[in-house]
Amino acid sequence: VARPGDADAAVAEMAQAGAAEIKVHNALSPNVLSAVIDAARTRGLDVVGHISAGPGPLSACRIGMKEISHASALLESVPWRADAPPADLVAALEELNSLQSDPLYACMAANGMAFAPNLSMYEPIIADLDESQAGMTRRLVNVLGQISLRAKNAGVLIIAASDASGDDGRVQFATGLHDELRLLVEAGSTPTEALMAATHNAAVQLRREGDIGAIQVGAQADLVLLCADPLADISNTRAIGLVIANGRRTTAMVDCPARR
Repeated sequence: VARPGDADAAVAEMAQAGAAEIKVHNALSPNVLSAVIDAARTRGLDVVGHISAGPGPLSACRIGMKEISHASALLESVPWRADAPPADLVAALEELNSLQSDPLYACMAANGMAFAPNLSMYEPIIADLDESQAGMTRRLVNVLGQISLRAKNAGVLIIAASDASGDDGRVQFATGLHDELRLLVEAGSTPTEALMAATHNAAVQLRREGDIGAIQVGAQADLVLLCADPLADISNTRAIGLVIANGRRTTAMVDCPARR
């Protein structure tokens, strides 16, 4: 979509194809982003994704964008901001983790703008780096985790997502979400909060409360039975005993180790 006038047709095509949300990239101009949001709103769809160069995340929140996908996208958008941008990414990190960004998080909480940190997207990158570079990247992830915690504490809806693609060198579907839950807990969220980010919060963001993300009458029967308590140790989400998808077993029942 290159012009505001192109937005309605593009969103209409995506809506007709069954899109649950409209995801945007950071190359959209502010005017085009606003037009996409307007076109999506008329069809009952939310706009999520990256922040365009120019408006900055606070402006995107104010015009009705409903999710920032990736902590990296949030970080990159701050130096691109037209109004008093920080000098570099280091300064942007400091700003996002300070009182200076509290108006952003307050707007996100008030307007229902969610945040999917995708901290796990750095895991395969770290695995391919030498020790020095890996240490620097881990420190970056730690700060991004602190930013996600600051947003959560301000009332922002946090979504656990891994940005998995299954491609070589990228986050894998089988492990990415487990890594994301661990990283959210390491950043300061409780195991309960991390699990809610992957279940209840995701359902809220998709406007599917009562359908997914909960164990209740009338909800879709998608269940993962664990052999150990994830509230005691979030890594126990990997101790999978049985998977039920849409009411059907998709794996054989595992003999869980006996309790002691």
